[in-house]
Amino acid sequence: MSNFRPRLFAQTMGERLMKNWSQRKTRSMLLGAMLCASLTTLTGCSVPTKIEREEPLPMPAEWNEPQLPGAKDFSEKAQSFLQRVQAYFKETPEFTTPEQP
Repeated sequence: MSNFRPRLFAQTMGERLMKNWSQRKTRSMLLGAMLCASLTTLTGCSVPTKIEREEPLPMPAEWNEPQLPGAKDFSEKAQSFLQRVQAYFKETPEFTTPEQP
């Protein structure tokens, strides 16, 4: 004789199915809640925030001070380098690579 008991087997299978269904339901609810929270956070962060003021913000005092001598010297060197580069490219013919057949 076998130990198979249809009623007990069906009862334990039903209990297992209900337990699995309950666990799946809980997991899916948690996953849904986490998804909603993530989407809400991302949506809130992606909206541009515009702050309107009636009077403009004051400019920092450092911006109105004269430049340091080192900064002026560097700026002049950069401008002269830029002019030399522009002159070089005006004088140098434009080279193109021949097309491969």
